[in-house]
Amino acid sequence: MQTLLAMIRKEFLQLKEDKRLLAISLVAPVIMVTLFSYAANIDVNNIKVAFVDPDNSSITREIRDKFSQSGYFTVTEVGKDAREADYWLDAGKARVVVVFPAEFSAKIQQRISAPVQLLIDGADGNTASIATAYSMGILNTYNQQIITEIMNGMPVKPKIASVSAETRIWYNPDLKTMNFMVPGILCLVLLISTMITTSMSIVKEKELGTLEQLIVTPIKPWQIIGGKLLPFSITATIVVILLLGVNSVLMEVPLRGNVFALIFLIYIYLITTLGLGLFISTVSNTQQQAALTAIFMIMPPMIFFSGFIFPVENMPVIIQWISVIIPLKYMLVMVRGIFLKGIGLELMWQEALILFGFSVLILWGAIMRFSKKLE
Repeated sequence: MQTLLAMIRKEFLQLKEDKRLLAISLVAPVIMVTLFSYAANIDVNNIKVAFVDPDNSSITREIRDKFSQSGYFTVTEVGKDAREADYWLDAGKARVVVVFPAEFSAKIQQRISAPVQLLIDGADGNTASIATAYSMGILNTYNQQIITEIMNGMPVKPKIASVSAETRIWYNPDLKTMNFMVPGILCLVLLISTMITTSMSIVKEKELGTLEQLIVTPIKPWQIIGGKLLPFSITATIVVILLLGVNSVLMEVPLRGNVFALIFLIYIYLITTLGLGLFISTVSNTQQQAALTAIFMIMPPMIFFSGFIFPVENMPVIIQWISVIIPLKYMLVMVRGIFLKGIGLELMWQEALILFGFSVLILWGAIMRFSKKLE
């Protein structure tokens, strides 16, 4: 036990001396979570809209005002020639162009259907679909307003059957992307910080030759491994506390579930991240190799196949099968469930058990490989 404590003390002293690794361990995660959380916002606002309005009547101006007052659109151009629409879309001056016909107001006043053309920049499919839905919502609301005015002007109001839907959005009523992304970013940053710092710390020992010096001492392999991994578990705990504090102060993403259940799952997850860092150290001889291995071999499947950005259900079947062996996938489901839904382990025990199994398997395999290197 004294030997293990001495190893842990040595690691903390090395971490204190290595300012770069200390910054990566403690400062970089906080900066990354803060920046990524604000950057990873796919909410669509301030959509550039232009109008081709040869009529320029009070009716078309009212519709233009509804677009600008909706909070989703910013009116950038208003013209009378339909040929201008091509230039606005090509030059990026507008993502949506609303084209009114010349006799639009006359048809409305005569109670005749008046078509309106919507030209949408579809280069970004997500923004295009949302912009289309917003535009159709505004136009449908105005259409309903006209129908209501007509019915109010009738001496005998006809009875019209209708279906009304009352929508209630649970868990994220404001539909903020940040509320969904921040828990995932926390998991991803924790993976990056612990995996890279663990692997680089061990590889640095190789570069300096101090690892060989440890091998020839009476210190047992498990004591070397424990002395390497336990300090990073402690720094990861500090990082988690800092990240939760940053979230509560800056992002204000609701944490509806039990914080102790969240910390328990994070410690299971740390078994995976530390195991990956230990494994990378066995296949790398320099710190540069360790960083490149983490960036190009570990990070891409973790990001793209886990559901961090893209729903797993939307992926091809073969990718869905690959995602089954991605530990981050199960962590994301549980962390988002705790943050947004407030559910506990009684509903997520299967994901927790699978994550624990993967974590132990990864760490065990990495320890076996690392032990052989030591021997």
